[in-house]
Amino acid sequence: MHIEGNDVYEHHLETYGHPSEFGYHDFVPLFKAEKFNADEWADLFVKAGARFAGPVAEHHDGFAMWDSKTTPWNAMGMGSHERYHRETGKGYTE
Repeated sequence: MHIEGNDVYEHHLETYGHPSEFGYHDFVPLFKAEKFNADEWADLFVKAGARFAGPVAEHHDGFAMWDSKTTPWNAMGMGSHERYHRETGKGYTE
């Protein structure tokens, strides 16, 4: 999204504008995950033959997938307001 000339950069530029005006953090409020289903997600891993799976607690950029008290940059405080960490954990253990 930040490498000029790259297809992703060009798509971002045409769709959202320059990354300095609409950056990575601006996507968070758009993240609604209305089709998210932890059980279906877990079933997909089983069908793929996975013998181990677990929820990701924190995205590579520091976005916490739980209701963090240390950062507002989290799934409950922004975006979809879902408890992904809890829901996916349940799906993996059932």
